[in-house]
Amino acid sequence: MDYKIKLDGQDVVVTVLQTAKTVWEASGAFEGSNVTVKGSSAQNALSRWRKVAPRQGD
Repeated sequence: MDYKIKLDGQDVVVTVLQTAKTVWEASGAFEGSNVTVKGSSAQNALSRWRKVAPRQGD
């Protein structure tokens, strides 16, 4: 499922897919970097993606 979110003033599309029974993966591009994180639910993975994405450029 694709989620359209605003992060640091930018519109970003994050794709969240279930990869195992209790594993969800959120993936999207932010400021030129592809960011992928895993979580225990779709919302957890999306939340973790929001926290990790801005730090990828550091």
